[in-house]
Amino acid sequence: MRIRRSTPYGALALVTVAGLLIGGGPASAGPTPPTPAATSAEAPAATSAEAAAVAEPTRQPTRTLTLITGDRIESSAGRIAVVPRHGVQFLRYQHGDDQYVVPSDALGLLRQDRLDERLFNVTQLLADGFDRRGELPLIASDLTGMRGLTAQRRLASVDGFATEIPVADLARNWPTLRGSLRTGKLWLDGIRKPALDVSVPASGAPAVWAAGYDGSGVTVAVLDSGIDNTHPDFAGRVLAQRNFVTDYETTDDDLAGHGTHVASILAGTGAASGGRYRGMAPGANLLVGKVCFSYQGLGAACPDSAILEGLRWAAESGARVVNLSLGADDQPGIDPIEAAVNDLTARYGTLFVAAAGNSGWVPQSVGSPASADAALAVGNVDKTGARSWDSGQGPRLEDYAVKPEITAPGTAITAARSATADVAPAGEQYVSFSGTSMASPHVAGAAALLAQAHPDWRAGQLKSALMGSARPSATIELFGQGAGQLDVARAFTQPVAADPPVVNFGFRSYPHDAQDVISRPVTYRNDGDAPITLRLAVTGDLPAGVITLESDTLTVPAHGHTSVRLTADTRAGGAAYGTFGGRLVATADGVSVQTPFSVFREQPSADVQLKVTARTDAPQEVVTQLGNLATGEFVVSYDSAETLRVPMGEYVVLSMGISADGTGTVLANGRMTIDRSTTLALDGRRARPVDIRLPDRDAAPVIGEVEVQQTGAPQLFAMSLTGDPGSIYTADLGPK
Repeated sequence: MRIRRSTPYGALALVTVAGLLIGGGPASAGPTPPTPAATSAEAPAATSAEAAAVAEPTRQPTRTLTLITGDRIESSAGRIAVVPRHGVQFLRYQHGDDQYVVPSDALGLLRQDRLDERLFNVTQLLADGFDRRGELPLIASDLTGMRGLTAQRRLASVDGFATEIPVADLARNWPTLRGSLRTGKLWLDGIRKPALDVSVPASGAPAVWAAGYDGSGVTVAVLDSGIDNTHPDFAGRVLAQRNFVTDYETTDDDLAGHGTHVASILAGTGAASGGRYRGMAPGANLLVGKVCFSYQGLGAACPDSAILEGLRWAAESGARVVNLSLGADDQPGIDPIEAAVNDLTARYGTLFVAAAGNSGWVPQSVGSPASADAALAVGNVDKTGARSWDSGQGPRLEDYAVKPEITAPGTAITAARSATADVAPAGEQYVSFSGTSMASPHVAGAAALLAQAHPDWRAGQLKSALMGSARPSATIELFGQGAGQLDVARAFTQPVAADPPVVNFGFRSYPHDAQDVISRPVTYRNDGDAPITLRLAVTGDLPAGVITLESDTLTVPAHGHTSVRLTADTRAGGAAYGTFGGRLVATADGVSVQTPFSVFREQPSADVQLKVTARTDAPQEVVTQLGNLATGEFVVSYDSAETLRVPMGEYVVLSMGISADGTGTVLANGRMTIDRSTTLALDGRRARPVDIRLPDRDAAPVIGEVEVQQTGAPQLFAMSLTGDPGSIYTADLGPK
């Protein structure tokens, strides 16, 4: 089951031979074609040039994308079309702004979670330029003996390997690949994007330098687009350098300029500016892993396989801190990069500091790998402390955890310019960039300063000290800043830190009972020479009784620790539902420790027992979508029998089945009220064939597509099925 948020979009079709419109009231059409006023119903004649001209009045440049199955998708002027494959049907649906096209013989592997759904995300594949490449890059995880793939680079982080299949061989390889994919998972080797004179002092670094700490003796890693080794700010600072994208860019030069800029913020000496543009930890030793390359005018691109190799190399090479100013949209579940970050943190104690991403105009937009549990996710504020409008916002997908966890300056940051990058001003030593990519190395540099002062600290202790000492802004909501803005000077001077640095109570299901009372200990560590009595308080816009604290004071002995329990009770809250968050604040003279927390209180919801019956006895793959008419959220299921959890309300139900006998079934219910746990029975045996009637008697249909749309509400839910003419059956199962 996948829960998604839908946005309005338009119908996109190669040829619509029939349509079934479903509105806010009873569905108004059956399996026969609707009237021309309701939908477009046209098919180009197989031998008629005139009909083809009507279907495509003006030609636009066409891009052709080849899927892992060997199927070709053509895109022109925002429209996509499937080049048909005999005996195969195609399901098309939308997640947010992205369109997916899934051939019928791949649905089973998606249902079994053997294939990465991104392999069929046509919108993103085109945006990342996969139609311009001669090979499809893949990552095989937890696989042994898979036929049709050759391991090109071992990836220990996923117990698998990276590989490529020539685009010309995809169709020929697909049957072998599909038949042998019985364990593990095949992922797209996707593309992630790279997400000081004022900003460094604002982060508290000069006071730490004055105390004698500049990162000396500490090894830090930057995994990015490389570095300009000739820049004076890095003279004698680069300990080792590796290129993990030699398949794309053999030079070690930084052609994008992003990595040089990021490394400068973290550990540049400022030599070319007389110290004005000095980085956070100018004494630190740099490991530079080139995991991004400059790609065909699309900016820097960072393959997942290169990032995986770089992560392991950095941790095994002794990096105390690794900066990741890169990312991609977070997806449900744990992706290979997130898994590697979590695993390497636990194994080596390395702190991975990651940019939250620059898609923050909507909630739940923190990217991966910043979304990983172990990563320290960094948001972007400007030099006045205001949140940048595009800085990634939480909460995290699925469990509604607090992300980002800290902020730092990332807007209009001046740092070193790569001489080999095509960025203005040409010939200058420095350049100004903005984004969470620039905020992240401020935090990574602060962690390096702490690591110098505390050689035995591991990732969790560094994260606790940085988050606990952050300064929250009264003008930024919790899920835009986490604990608050970086203040490394306070991290050095205050002796108290909290463990864990963030408390996530997670998703609490309706109805709320005694099982939804969750208590978590927060342990305060005092590294000072005298006991400290802390005043404790819970802050945040919270319904009464949802969050309670065991005590409002706590004494922590010198060089010791003491715990207090923080409790979430979602039986309280009345009619308030959704995500609630705040901070547990511990204060004393010279001490202020911030511990953000969150909990999701599920609205009245119900279990829906989905049962889809095939039209015939032939085996069937099915996709069903339940769309909430009020919120735009929808649930997608790839199973014919599954329990779906949905908020109570009014829903549109769309289901499409593809049978082994080559036929497809489209079922729709335009309005279903879910006000209690129930069974949703979708009976394909009620479907009838689509009646295709062409205006030209000499014409013969060559391909058919049925698109089902819900209309008459702020949201638009739609799915379409493409197949051989006469092979598609439909049924309106809604109220009459």
